[in-house]
Amino acid sequence: MDPSDKDTIRRNYVRLTEDLDPSDILNSLIQDGIISSDEREKIELRVHTRKARCESFLETLMRKGPDAFEAFIKALKPTY
Repeated sequence: MDPSDKDTIRRNYVRLTEDLDPSDILNSLIQDGIISSDEREKIELRVHTRKARCESFLETLMRKGPDAFEAFIKALKPTY
């Protein structure tokens, strides 16, 4: 992921972890080849709170390639 995109996520980290439910967008990111099924399982099973799942998701997302941020924004549009 591009450093400026990572910075955008970091600047919005608190709001994202308060408002985002990763379950709402993981299917779209799997479809786009950004997140694997194994990564989804790790995110969803990591802990029992939505906030902790969101933190795990964002950590995973920021390690992804250059198309990850655009796919993330695209996945957010229908729900958020």
